[in-house]
Amino acid sequence: MFRSVSSLVLSLAVAASVQADTIYTNDESYESGTLGKGPYQTFYSSSLTPSAWNFYVAANDSALLSPGHILTAPRGTDVLTPGPLIHTQNGALLWSGIEVIGQTMSFEVTTYNNQTVLATWTGSFNSNGFGSGRGLILDNTYSVIGNVSLVDVYDASGVLVGADFHDFQITANNTALMTGYQSKSWDLSTYSISEGYIWDGLVQEVDIATNELIFSWIASDHITPGTCYSDPGSTGSALATAWDWFHVNSVDKDSAGNYLISSRHCHALYYVDGSSGDVLWTLGGNASSFVQGDGTEFEWQHDGRWRNNETQISVFDNAGTSWESDADYARGLIIDVDVSSMTANLSMAYLPWNKTVSQSQGNVQVQDNGNVLVGWGQVPEFAEFDTAGNIIYGVQFGVGNVQGYRAYRSQWTGFPNTLPDVSIFPNGTTEVFVSWNGATEVESWDLYGSDDASTATLISSTTKSGFETSLTPSNTTYAWYQVAGLDSNGAVLGTSSFYASNGTTTSSTVNATSTATASGASATESGAAGSSSSGGGVERLGGGALVVGLGLSGLIAVGLGAGW
Repeated sequence: MFRSVSSLVLSLAVAASVQADTIYTNDESYESGTLGKGPYQTFYSSSLTPSAWNFYVAANDSALLSPGHILTAPRGTDVLTPGPLIHTQNGALLWSGIEVIGQTMSFEVTTYNNQTVLATWTGSFNSNGFGSGRGLILDNTYSVIGNVSLVDVYDASGVLVGADFHDFQITANNTALMTGYQSKSWDLSTYSISEGYIWDGLVQEVDIATNELIFSWIASDHITPGTCYSDPGSTGSALATAWDWFHVNSVDKDSAGNYLISSRHCHALYYVDGSSGDVLWTLGGNASSFVQGDGTEFEWQHDGRWRNNETQISVFDNAGTSWESDADYARGLIIDVDVSSMTANLSMAYLPWNKTVSQSQGNVQVQDNGNVLVGWGQVPEFAEFDTAGNIIYGVQFGVGNVQGYRAYRSQWTGFPNTLPDVSIFPNGTTEVFVSWNGATEVESWDLYGSDDASTATLISSTTKSGFETSLTPSNTTYAWYQVAGLDSNGAVLGTSSFYASNGTTTSSTVNATSTATASGASATESGAAGSSSSGGGVERLGGGALVVGLGLSGLIAVGLGAGW
């Protein structure tokens, strides 16, 4: 059961706290920023602080919606703890990956070695709007089972270049498609720059298991810098301020083995031969190979993907950047592409609720039932549309410098190899709060009491409510309490440590008779037993006030530049 907002008991400069599992619907305080620029949730049993949602179109009829959970990765200077998040469609947190991954951009459910996995990125962020790092693959216990980066790419100073955050796709052949940015010297005398440097866009396909390079493509080998829509301006005269002329931001591979590559600064999607690297055709830009129908033009776009047996392309049309707007608002587009007649016509355009340009980021995800989920990038919102293009579900997850590179809806089942987190508050009547980060299949909680932190007696069973559930024992004479999470069939998925009734002591003992495994992963195997999973703490004070220990050592929120 979600809780309503009563009062704000914690005030920080970057955001305002709300109670556990609180959601909003068309809330003026949220929309005006009264609750902070990046409202977040807090919990008693965990120090996680995920974004709190405001529905502008609530999920009133779930039958119309596609199945699955919502994946986002909020970041920006108004995000308290940037990182990947999985929520239910009702806004309850399921998993926060802040400890495993930290800040990221690309984050989605995919398949690797016939397993359903999470694919994401970790690394360093360049203020020019790209990154250098590695693609990570997580299994359903949230353990890293694969990582991969670019092969033998060095910048102009001889430093090894890592995979960029813009795209990390896993193919059916268990290879990785990755983007990259490589600095190099370049003749920019046309722009009165005597010693010029550019950031070149590149794409690689790499075998994840062997690190074998399958394919490599460099933009300047096939497209001339200066033929697009971004001039050097004040950049290009030094290595540190190289000119980002191309800005690659997505790559997709088709059944013929060719690649669809998106260049933001060229306003174009390039269809590239998988053997030679030659550009076979271009959609968009100033030299489109297609006769394009009304509404098919796009500017500063992201996330070009093949759809519908490679007869359509989806793309997010940003419609502008930080220094210009080329249309009134951003759009999610589905474009019919006929390569025999070389025509491109608009199939559907999905329009934002607030009718505004999105200066960076964004994506379009087509669902199995024909619905489309659009993430609005720099605008902290996502929306699901029905087949007629109507918004049937829409969410804000901030109002200030809060951004989400992409948003996805996907089915996901997680069995974390940590223990459930428990907090006990002996304020006259004992209250037990429990949560379990990443455990998607818990349907109910069994509360046990014990006198010796060994043998436990079942006290009560309670249906899970949101991320955190409150349990009130009918018998408060026990010295210790323990909680077990059960699935829909009543099987135990995992059991917490014993917690002292005074709320101050945790026993490392786990009652083995009430412990089970899921997908081969023991729920008692890793980490300090019963410890909060996010490096902080929560203390409840008299009168119900909540004080949160945030555990944010070393965490930095970075604002996004124009090129993202």
